[in-house]
Amino acid sequence: MSLLLALVAIGWFAGRSWLDSYLRSPEFRRFIGERIGKTLKAEDEVAPLAFTGLNVYTDGVKAKGFEGSPFSDAAVENIRMRFSLRRFFDKVWQQLCSGQPWRAASTVAAISVG
Repeated sequence: MSLLLALVAIGWFAGRSWLDSYLRSPEFRRFIGERIGKTLKAEDEVAPLAFTGLNVYTDGVKAKGFEGSPFSDAAVENIRMRFSLRRFFDKVWQQLCSGQPWRAASTVAAISVG
């Protein structure tokens, strides 16, 4: 029984370490950028991400709309998002607030990550 408990604990910490490493990696930031670009029909640039618990912060996202996009250039600064297990299984991130009132921020709030 104690061996099983030890294996579960080791698995938990190893999994958590891997997840933390991936979330802070350039690959994850690229992944988020690709999803934002696909959602907004734009080429985008995502500032580095900072994590505090389940909260994710970034200084901003800049986007240049492709042909057929509803905008040509856009920027959102001071973005804060929160991981939510309920929304995770819906494959959606939730944006909590932005430093700028921008209607398209609601589009960022509905970014599909799945």
